[in-house]
Amino acid sequence: MLRFLVFIMVLPLYSACSQQAYVETRTPIEPTLTSWEADQPPRGVVLALHSFGDYHAAFDQLRPRFAEAGLLLASALVKLNRLDAADQQIGQMLSRSADPVALRLGYAKLLLDAEANDRAALQLNKVIKAAPDNEDARFALGVLELKRGNLDGAKPQFRALMKSGERRSEAAYYLGRIAQAEAQPAEALKWYEQVNSGNNVV
Repeated sequence: MLRFLVFIMVLPLYSACSQQAYVETRTPIEPTLTSWEADQPPRGVVLALHSFGDYHAAFDQLRPRFAEAGLLLASALVKLNRLDAADQQIGQMLSRSADPVALRLGYAKLLLDAEANDRAALQLNKVIKAAPDNEDARFALGVLELKRGNLDGAKPQFRALMKSGERRSEAAYYLGRIAQAEAQPAEALKWYEQVNSGNNVV
């Protein structure tokens, strides 16, 4: 009986609502948000989630985070001595990287830390081929070749650094060591006299 009474009371209200004409309201739309600067990361993630339809721009924001995660995975693989898998991981990333030179150089440093010297040298040579002015790659390759006793391989790297100016003192020091190893004391002295900064100042 109670349900029936409730139904009788509600029915007129329902009928009145159903007879009212539908009136469309046109509320002005707020200006579309096109950019946003977050105070702290992950700005790229937020921009990706609110990409405003520009998915390419959103992906570009996330690229550095993908590279960082990929290097961490490659580092784990290198430490497990799964070097082929690490090479494959980096190879996949290089095709999508916004900065393949930096990515390859980072991977080379991982290989150097693991003393995977042949693979490190391969990566460093590729960096230098793509970016001949990359001093970090030239210096790392020069030291690596010197460590392996390949004086002819080390010498051109340090000579190139002598022209750039940024790492002249370090390059001069190692060129002096090479000259000493080749029993050329006068040549070694010439290079050592150009070492004027850093820990190797004579």
